[in-house]
Amino acid sequence: VTSERDKVAAMLSDTVCKFTAKLEEYKHALQITEERAVAAETDNHSLRNALKTTATERDTLRTTIDTERATTFEVINDYQARVSKHLTQIRSLEELSQKQQAQNGVLIEQREEARKKLLILQGVEESQNVQISDMRKQINALEKEKRENK
Repeated sequence: VTSERDKVAAMLSDTVCKFTAKLEEYKHALQITEERAVAAETDNHSLRNALKTTATERDTLRTTIDTERATTFEVINDYQARVSKHLTQIRSLEELSQKQQAQNGVLIEQREEARKKLLILQGVEESQNVQISDMRKQINALEKEKRENK
């Protein structure tokens, strides 16, 4: 009986030892799992914070892009308005230049006509001067004759 009791006791002791060993193994596995869970929770928290930061940065970049886009469109519109204004001024200056060239052409023609008339008048003046000179000579000759006849 004692021997059987010793056998049962040894079996029980062996089973308890195996159970205890398994229990320790499970405790150790549970501790590792809990540590991993805490690490995962920390990582998850860090990832959430990083995600929030990224979302904030994304929103900031969107705002910056929208602002830059609006500013760029304003600059482009202002530039286009200035270019349009300059083109209008250039067209006006071209029209004015064409009018001035036409007026210059008319003035050149008028100057040429005036020059021709001046040459004609100079010719008439010379002719009249010659006639006046001839008349003076005749008058002088007549006066001389008149004096001689007296």
